[in-house]
Amino acid sequence: RFGAALSGCYSAFRLTTPLLPKRKNLSLKQRREQPQISSDSTGASRVVVRQQSQLNLFFQQQQSHVRSPWRADWSVSPDLLESLSNTETFSLPMEFELEYQGDTGNGQGEERPSSPAPTVRIRKLRLSDLDQVVPLCVQEFGDFAINETVNFPWDDLQNEDAVGKWVESIMFDPLIRFALSMKIKFMEWAEIGDILLCLEERGRCVAIAELSLQPLIPERNPTPIPLPLWLKRVLAQSHGVDGWVTNLLVAPEVRGRGYSKALMKAIEGVAKQWPGCTSISLHVDADPSGGRVPQALYLGLGYNPVIVSATQDRYKWMGPEQIERGLVVVEGVPLLFLRKYLFHRP
Repeated sequence: RFGAALSGCYSAFRLTTPLLPKRKNLSLKQRREQPQISSDSTGASRVVVRQQSQLNLFFQQQQSHVRSPWRADWSVSPDLLESLSNTETFSLPMEFELEYQGDTGNGQGEERPSSPAPTVRIRKLRLSDLDQVVPLCVQEFGDFAINETVNFPWDDLQNEDAVGKWVESIMFDPLIRFALSMKIKFMEWAEIGDILLCLEERGRCVAIAELSLQPLIPERNPTPIPLPLWLKRVLAQSHGVDGWVTNLLVAPEVRGRGYSKALMKAIEGVAKQWPGCTSISLHVDADPSGGRVPQALYLGLGYNPVIVSATQDRYKWMGPEQIERGLVVVEGVPLLFLRKYLFHRP
């Protein structure tokens, strides 16, 4: 039982996939979103989306989250994203101003504020950022709230989920901090083919993303600990190594401003300068509901599904449309395997 409980600790070490799904097992369930309007203590209305289980291909865990109706007035300019795509030289750190989107131009939008446009910065993640970044990771990837107190289930020791959640509540934060600090330190002096980027707004790190050279094995997660590049090549065997994006995370209060796109463009700019890096691969949540936003992000940026031959027979019962989406199952979690080539292929 103790070994089963430690599975909660292991989930913290799986900080290796972008927008890592919180569902951990395949089932014949899929969540459906049903918006409801509620009011907070100030009387402000909020859209509460309650996830309800329904019979379908994937997931069964029910969740609730708050979807804010707030619309970002400042966001990353489309012209900036285009210039990042076309630049031949890329260097860090980089700073740019946001563009005001509040005025729609038809007289119905708000006038542009007189204050200067906010400036954001993309740079390498530093150890001093961890106090801001780790809580974001716990909030996004953990199975419990940041301030939630999880008591040891003395009365239900046979409940593996309850014991595992208790262990995870203790170990999740320090394990994430340890893994990120190791990557930052190794990134400074060892040739590991790994870089962690941070997007800074008003002096606060509000978004992160990781680019690393990893074995191109679709049905495996990249290793959560930094490894020397030569060892990665040994582990890859005949698969080879290439660019891989993980841990793309944006703080909930600043989503909708284009920070994910800006970080992805910065990652592509860095990858183009790495010798031998010709493409970027990634995993994304396969859930048609919970994974809808990240799927739209990556597909819109030119990342295409890769049909994995090993899954065609194994998961053909799900239907050809799922295989064509690049479906793979990694450690019991359904994901889509996407890839983008950085240079023109004849």
